[in-house]
Amino acid sequence: MRKIEVLGLETIGDIEQGDDLAEIVSDAAEQEVAGLREKDVVVLTSKIVTKACGLVFKMENIEPRPQAVRLAEKIGKDARLIELMWQRGLKIVALIPVDGALKKILQSSGKNDEKVQEVCDREKVICVTKDCKSWRFYTHDGGLDRSNFPPGLIGVLPEDPDAEARKIGERLRDITGKNVAVIIADTEIVPIGTFEAAVGSWGIRPRTKDLGAIDRYGRPKFGGLDLTVHQVSGACGLLFGQSDAWVPAAIMRGVDYEFVEDENVGDTLWLGEMSDAEVTHMFSLIFEKSAAVTGTKAKMALKVLSKLIR
Repeated sequence: MRKIEVLGLETIGDIEQGDDLAEIVSDAAEQEVAGLREKDVVVLTSKIVTKACGLVFKMENIEPRPQAVRLAEKIGKDARLIELMWQRGLKIVALIPVDGALKKILQSSGKNDEKVQEVCDREKVICVTKDCKSWRFYTHDGGLDRSNFPPGLIGVLPEDPDAEARKIGERLRDITGKNVAVIIADTEIVPIGTFEAAVGSWGIRPRTKDLGAIDRYGRPKFGGLDLTVHQVSGACGLLFGQSDAWVPAAIMRGVDYEFVEDENVGDTLWLGEMSDAEVTHMFSLIFEKSAAVTGTKAKMALKVLSKLIR
């Protein structure tokens, strides 16, 4: 019988700047699950990585530039959030208004109507951002995070989550003598809902390489590009919770994967292997073919979108 286990680590306390996450996770694993094993996958919430890296800021200390204030007035967003996104090298490429049908869906998705309305009133628009230095996209305000932080504080993702995953993984290997993959997970938005997506990884191939593999009927299949790190993160998200739960790390045990050190989320899942010209050409082809079935107006909209994502 094939079996995969997800083991939530519940004895990890609050994390502070400078904490050794690898040592903390290793100690918790020893206490709760008799230690880490070869080729376990450790999945960490981005929140504890943010705290350990000292990437928590006081909102009152963020001074938005005039451009941020003007944009905030137009779109109904806190100017300090826009300023922080810009300071982190993020470009806002799209806005998702929390209104209309989306607001109706959200209003039916909570247990306390009053609190749901409070959240909808506060989050009038969601910013989709792109890292100006790479092709990383973030669907929820550039990865800015205020949940489960004390009032007035906000956390941001590390500039290079893959590098943080590598540091933690190599430190875990030093401590345990075992090859253990590391994934950093953050909540992302998909139609229509949220899930824990991998924003950084080390030790595990982010995407399988089985395109063209022979199926049961002897034909090469158009498939086999499974997003392994997202699948693992999503499964662990069932234990992380999104409110007052405190399971900030989990171990997935039993995953059949090849341990690799030269592939990560940024290089594999965010078009990191491609030049800007190649990416632009790829999107242009998509928009050109799409216009054949969507019509002239949609073609113009697609051209505008292609300009935004460059």
